[in-house]
Amino acid sequence: MKKWSLSFCLLASLILSCIVPCHAGDSSSFTPVNVSAVAPSGGAVPVGTVITWPFASHPDGWSEGKWLECNGQTITSSAYPELYALGYSSVPDFRNRTLWGDTSPRTVKAASLPNITGAFQLKDNKHLIGCIRSTSGSFSSSGTASYRIYGTSSSSGGPSQMNFSASSSSSIYKDGVTTVQPPALTTRFLIRSKP
Repeated sequence: MKKWSLSFCLLASLILSCIVPCHAGDSSSFTPVNVSAVAPSGGAVPVGTVITWPFASHPDGWSEGKWLECNGQTITSSAYPELYALGYSSVPDFRNRTLWGDTSPRTVKAASLPNITGAFQLKDNKHLIGCIRSTSGSFSSSGTASYRIYGTSSSSGGPSQMNFSASSSSSIYKDGVTTVQPPALTTRFLIRSKP
């Protein structure tokens, strides 16, 4: 190593030792500091904030009207001026709804399902007419019907009915259900209505 390089390293070490304080390695030089973490009071939650509340009991501030159930109830500017000023004439109704993240908040999305398709083929050639050849997806066949072999008086048995059931293609489809139900855990939605 060249002399100037060694000199530079020694000078850098000396400068760093002056800047960075050194501490003894024993416990006598350590002074602990007590730090307490305190949750902010209820007033720190901005008006209009929606929270999930997984309890039947009410949160602090309920009796003072600081929280309202998100059930579509109408509000007035005199009772809830801060919430009304945010553009609410009624609180949102989140009962039986799934919240969906979007850049356009408070847009109601209607229930929908993807299209369900299936197909069946009829066997139709110069020898057979009217025979179900195969089924797929949500289609199935049942019953027995006769079909005629073209050009002769012979006939043979085949399905007499085509059936359609989405549950044949996936167990997610259930009889008696009228809307989409994603996997869910119920909770209460509350909105901060007063500071």
